[in-house]
Amino acid sequence: MDYYETVDAANKANESEFGYETFVPYFDEEEDECCHGDHHHHHHHDGECCGGHDDGCCHDGECDECDDECCGGHDDGECCGRHRHWHNPAFATFTFAHEGANYFVRRWGKPGDVPVLMLHGFMQTGDSWWQIAPAIAQDRCVYAMDLLGHGKSDKPADVSAYSLEGAAAAAHALIREVIQPEAEAANPGRKHKVHLVGYSLGGRVALTLLARAGGDLNTVVLESSSLGPADEQEAQTVASRNQEWAAKLRNEGMQSFVDFWEQLPLFQTQQRLAASKRGKAQRAERMSQDPQAMAAVLLGMGLPTMPLKAESKDMLACCWNPVCYVYGNRDEKYAALAHDFVHEGFEARGIMAGHNSHFENPDTYVAELDNILRGNEMRGI
Repeated sequence: MDYYETVDAANKANESEFGYETFVPYFDEEEDECCHGDHHHHHHHDGECCGGHDDGCCHDGECDECDDECCGGHDDGECCGRHRHWHNPAFATFTFAHEGANYFVRRWGKPGDVPVLMLHGFMQTGDSWWQIAPAIAQDRCVYAMDLLGHGKSDKPADVSAYSLEGAAAAAHALIREVIQPEAEAANPGRKHKVHLVGYSLGGRVALTLLARAGGDLNTVVLESSSLGPADEQEAQTVASRNQEWAAKLRNEGMQSFVDFWEQLPLFQTQQRLAASKRGKAQRAERMSQDPQAMAAVLLGMGLPTMPLKAESKDMLACCWNPVCYVYGNRDEKYAALAHDFVHEGFEARGIMAGHNSHFENPDTYVAELDNILRGNEMRGI
């Protein structure tokens, strides 16, 4: 079973009019299995499924019947008592060309609503936002592109094709040539700035894009993203490590590398989810990547290719965009970076999770991200 079949099985998603899966968040880890174990709940609570109803949680198990409609279409606003209610937004996919390369893009929501661009991490695709994008797209239009070398986007053999500058240029072209024109056509006569959200590798791309095109951006949210090496020595150390990792990818292939990757201390907090449906979907997503392309991404878009951290901080201090750093409280390395970020006068939000907070704790992540974006929207930024 390939990645897309795995996600389809995990989601049991409805086919959209565009012939592609509409992804709906669900919570299937063991601690959220209540109510006969197979519901796709979107809870407000923190771990106590359905609030512990005395009458047999979720109206005596009727949730299975309303699941596809729940959180979108109940006029009385009630379904199982504790769900976050939202409708399934319109969903489409398309291919975007930039400088000879084709990029695969997903879109949730209605053009003309506030646009959001989400950038995924290493060995991921735009599908990695499936737990987040539909909820954020309730009154926004969310785009998620596969970065070069990933997913359904092109995978050039030449390592020189991969760079943070190149990725930022492609994202900027998507904004200028697709996102803003779609928004203008649907809602003419106003400036359509784009919220930008980047996780890990996507955060590096977001930082690069902010430095070159802040005028087209609204809020910039960096999730568990490095700000650059502390000094040249760290850059050289990480460059040597990335060379070793690239060789491992090229010589041993994806399965060996993914096995190694998932045992890194950075991802220890994800091990409790490994046997869950979404944990299996994440592994399948990683396994679906091309090892040669992933090696090229490591070498061309890794930490050593960033400006030094001090330079990134100087750039952030000079930009007018609202910037927020989102991190997992259980991710010691990036929590320390976030605390340093706050000490420098920037905003940061902690979520009870590890390195990938939108995967590990999607419900809280959605609430935090919506709050961040809406706060700036209300201020007219």
